Amino acid sequence: MVAPRLISIIMLSLCCLPGIIWSQKTIVGTVKDERGRPIFAANVFLKNNQEIGATTELDGSFQLQVPQLRDTLIVSYLGFEDVLIPLHDKILALEIKLQESANVLTTLQIEAKRPVAQEFALVELSKLDVYTIPFSFADPLKATSILPSSTNTDESANVSLRGSSSERGIVVLNGVPIANPVRATNLDGNGFFSIFNPEIAEKVSVYASNPSLAYGNATSGMVEIETAEQVEENFTQVSLGLANFGLFHGRKLGKKNHVFAYTNNQYSDVFLQVNTGSFPQLRSFRVNDAGILWNAQLKPNMNLSWYAYGLRENNALQLNLFGQQDDAESLARRHFQVAKLHWYNTAWSFTVNAAGDFSRNEFRFGNLDNRKRSQRWYGSFNARYNVINNWYLQGGVTSEHTQLRLQGQVAEQPFNFAAEAPTRSLNQERSNNNTELYLISRSKWFDKKFSFITGLRKNIPTSALQNSYFSRQYIAKYNFPSKHAIAATFGNYNGYFNPDLFNPAFVQVSACQGALEYEYRNKKLEINAAIFGKTETGALNQLLQLASFEEQRIQGLELLWKYRWSPRFECWLSSAYLDVENRNAEGLNFRGSNDLDYLLRLFLTYQDEQGWNASVAWVHRQGLWYTPILGGSSDPASGINRPVFGDANSAQFNNYHNISLNLSKMITTKAGSLLCYATLNNAFNFLNAQAQLLNAAFTPIGFEYLQQRSVYFGAVYKW
Repeated sequence: MVAPRLISIIMLSLCCLPGIIWSQKTIVGTVKDERGRPIFAANVFLKNNQEIGATTELDGSFQLQVPQLRDTLIVSYLGFEDVLIPLHDKILALEIKLQESANVLTTLQIEAKRPVAQEFALVELSKLDVYTIPFSFADPLKATSILPSSTNTDESANVSLRGSSSERGIVVLNGVPIANPVRATNLDGNGFFSIFNPEIAEKVSVYASNPSLAYGNATSGMVEIETAEQVEENFTQVSLGLANFGLFHGRKLGKKNHVFAYTNNQYSDVFLQVNTGSFPQLRSFRVNDAGILWNAQLKPNMNLSWYAYGLRENNALQLNLFGQQDDAESLARRHFQVAKLHWYNTAWSFTVNAAGDFSRNEFRFGNLDNRKRSQRWYGSFNARYNVINNWYLQGGVTSEHTQLRLQGQVAEQPFNFAAEAPTRSLNQERSNNNTELYLISRSKWFDKKFSFITGLRKNIPTSALQNSYFSRQYIAKYNFPSKHAIAATFGNYNGYFNPDLFNPAFVQVSACQGALEYEYRNKKLEINAAIFGKTETGALNQLLQLASFEEQRIQGLELLWKYRWSPRFECWLSSAYLDVENRNAEGLNFRGSNDLDYLLRLFLTYQDEQGWNASVAWVHRQGLWYTPILGGSSDPASGINRPVFGDANSAQFNNYHNISLNLSKMITTKAGSLLCYATLNNAFNFLNAQAQLLNAAFTPIGFEYLQQRSVYFGAVYKW
C-alpha cells in the first residue's frame, strides 16, 4: 500500500515540476546614477523574500531569478534613495537610475572650465571628495589645487593659476567678485582657508587663463562659485573635528523660499596638543564665522538670492622677519552681503547684483602696529538676448567703489623691526572707483560643434589718476565627433591692485595672454593638455622693494591624465612646467621665483560598497628660487645696519615633497548619515623650505619650513 502511494506522489511531483520551473522568472537590468554612470555592488532583492537577491556587476548589470511576479523589487545603494519597483509580467528587463539621498552630503561640482562654454568641464568632484582629498581640509578653494592649472606653491587656499600670483585672479560669488577670499587661520601652521563653507556651494567653476569679461579686475584666471538654490528636505548637520565645531541647517519656507544657515568655530588648543612639536611657530588661533543664505522665487521666471556672512578671528605666532624674532598677533573682523536678482525667459534675461563688504584688520609685530579698515560696494546690471537660436549677446555695466584707511606705525629704518627701534606714524586714506561697460558675443556653428566668443570691456575713468583702457578676448572651440575637443583663447585684460603696507596706492595692472587647449574623454579615460603664454605688467615689486620689475613673462605646459580602472578605483596624474622671466626698467632679465621645470601631482582613491574611502596624494616639484641674504653691513652715514642681498632669484630651496593620506567611512541609517574621516598630512615629514632664517646681524642661520607632519580627524553627521 505504501509503494503505490509513494509512486503516485512522485509521479504527481514530476508532473508539477515543469510548472514550477516555468513559473521561475529571470529579471535582468542595469543600475546607474543620475549622470548615467554604472553603479557597482548595488543591492537588488525582493521586498517580501529578502533572501532572494543579487548585487550589480562592474557595468551595473544584474540578473535575478524570482519565483513569482507578485512582489516588489528593491534596489539599494549607499548614499542613494531606495527604488521600489512593483513586478508584473512585462517587467523582465530594467534600466534603473538612482538619485542621491537627501540625508547624505549633497553634490558639489568643482569644474575646471574653459571660458569657451559652461559645458566644457575639466573635472568634477563630489562634496565627499572635498572632504576626502588629503590636502583640501574640506575647503572648496583648496580642493582646486588638484587641477594641473593650479600653480599654488604655498599650501594656502589662495588660487594661483598658470604661474600668476593669486592677486591677479578673482573669486566670484553669485555674480559678485569677492576681495580677499581667504582668512588667516593656520590649522597647518602656514596655510590659509577660504571664507566659503562647502555646504552652501553648489558649483565651483575654474577658468584657468582667460576669465569672462562679464567681470572686471581679473587679469589671470577666475573662480566662480554658485550657491545652492533650494532645500530638497529639511536637514540639520553637525561637524566636529580636532580643531572645529560647526552647525548647518537647511529649511523650506513654504513652497518657494529656502534658507540655509550655519555657524563654525575653530580653536587651536586640542589641535596643538595632539600635534606637539609639529608647529613651533604657531601659538594659537581662534575663529568664529556664520552665514545665512536665502533663496526666493518671486515669480515663475524671477529669482532672488541673498547671502550674509560674518567673521571674527585671532591668530598668534612667532615670526622671524629680517632677523627680528618676536611674537606676532593678528585680528580680523569682517561682514559682507551679496544679493542677486534674476529675471528671465527663453529669449532674454536680466540680472542685478549688489554687495557691501566691510572689514577691519590689525597686525602687531615688533615695532609694527598696523590697522586697516576697508569698505567696498559693488553693483552690476547685466542683460542677455538670444539674437537667433545659436547666437546671443550679453552686455552690462559694473561699478566697484573701494575705500581704505591705513593707520598705526611702521618702522622708520628699513629692515629694523625691533620693538625699541624708531617708528613713524601711518595715517593714509585711499579710494578708487572702477566703473566699466562690457559686451560679449557668443555663437555656435556647424551643428553646434564650433563655438566662437568675442568680448570687449571698457572702463569709464572717474578721476585724473585713472587711465583709459580696453580689455578684449577672442575664444574659439571645436568639438570633434570622436570625443576630442580643442580650444584656442586670446585676451588682453586690465584691473587694479588694492593698497597694502608696502604699496600704498591703487595700481593699474594688465596682462596679455593666450592658450591652446586639448581634451579627450571616454567612459574610463580623460586627457587634458594645454600650452599657454602671458605677459603681465604693474605691481611687480617684491617685499620691501628688494627688486622692482616692469614686466613678467610666463610660458607653460600642463597635462592631466585621469583614469578610472573601476567604479572603486580612480587615478589622477597631472604635470605642469613653468618658464617665468622678470624684466626690470633697465631691460635686464631675471628668473622668476616660480620658474619650475616640473610640478607633479598624483591622486589615488579607492572606495567600496561598505562606505570606506581611502586616498593618497603626492605632490613633488622643483624648489622655488629666492634672493639670498648674504649677511649685513652698516651704513657709515646713517649708522643703520642693512642686509646684503645676492643676485635676484639666484638661490634655490630644496625640492618640495608632500605625501598625504586620508581614510573615511560613510555610515547611513534611516535617520541620517555619518561621515568619519582622518587625514595624515606630510606623512613622511619632508622639510620643505620656504624662507631664510636670519639673526640680528642678518647672518643666515637656517630655513623656515612649510607644514610638517600633522594629523587631523573629525566627523560630519546629517539628519
